[in-house]
Amino acid sequence: MKLAFVLWIASAAWAQEMGQVPPASEAPSSQSGGARVQSLTPPDAEREPARMRGSIPASVIYVSGRVLLEEETPPAGAVLIQGICNGNLVREAYNASRGRFTLQFSGMQRPGTNVRFDRPSLEGCELRLSSPGFGAHVLDLSTRRVMDNPDTGTVVLRRVARSDGVLVSLTSLSAPKAARKAYEKGLHAAHAGKWESARARFEKAVALYPQYAEAWYELGLLEQREGRAEPARKCYRQAVTADGRFLKPYAKLADLALRERRWPEVAEVTASMMKLDPAGSLTASFYNALANFNLRRFDAAEQSARRAITLDTRHGLPKAEHLLGVILANKNDYAGAASHMRAYLTLAPQAPDAGFVRKQIAQLEKSLPRQP
Repeated sequence: MKLAFVLWIASAAWAQEMGQVPPASEAPSSQSGGARVQSLTPPDAEREPARMRGSIPASVIYVSGRVLLEEETPPAGAVLIQGICNGNLVREAYNASRGRFTLQFSGMQRPGTNVRFDRPSLEGCELRLSSPGFGAHVLDLSTRRVMDNPDTGTVVLRRVARSDGVLVSLTSLSAPKAARKAYEKGLHAAHAGKWESARARFEKAVALYPQYAEAWYELGLLEQREGRAEPARKCYRQAVTADGRFLKPYAKLADLALRERRWPEVAEVTASMMKLDPAGSLTASFYNALANFNLRRFDAAEQSARRAITLDTRHGLPKAEHLLGVILANKNDYAGAASHMRAYLTLAPQAPDAGFVRKQIAQLEKSLPRQP
């Protein structure tokens, strides 16, 4: 008897664009037809995704340090510095001259109330440093408090694979002064929540310099923020056309395709991401597997799922084990499927779909040859 299995994912978030992935929230489906995914990346993750609208900063904790490559030389390209608290991306920055960096964590006060959301410490927080081609480095910040020395010391990133991807578009180096000035003013306006002013600045930047990949990307973020998926997609495509090595618009294109279940596009875009940055493509590998599973390309899906599991050294994406189990079940490898589903339950015993997965395992076990 051939068993057919489906995978249901109610929601999923990419908290770290280019690799930081919290476990998805899952729920079993009573429908057929593969998996549904709402989101690959949270909107505006590059700015302050955890900031409440209209919030007032109440307290600030600074974290600083220096990042070097394994040769103990300052990085030639950008290193992404991310502050993550309780699984949520709360701050993001890049390294400055000679690898120096500073990241600000601020408490919040809900407007109109006397309830303060200060953070006297960084309990539950961590610092994640990553760059294409290098293994990510994570620093635990849980014991740090407001008056502590902000210096975290020197972090050394180890090269794990060759990467052609970049986090900052190289086309920006060739931007004319007027275009660069308009772009920078657009960033300031966006950070201040002045969206229409930001749009006008970014539009001026790309009008002056059509190859301005980062300005096209920022325009895409504004369109996506307003819920205009197709204009956002066009902006991200323009960014990719301007600079095919610029990784960030690929993630947003995959996000839009995931929301609309455009599986061929998800497979295409995530494959490009995996090729550009093999070491940092954990989430891209997972969603490439998911897309190929929905397209019934089970061999390709299995390959990407196994790659995701290999890359997931911190077990931040246990759902990859369940996905591989479902893929193997559809390839009639019931023993392998049951093994990976058990691995999923070991990594995520309290997952919302744990009961559903246990039923899948029981169904698989009925089809396995009985031991003498």
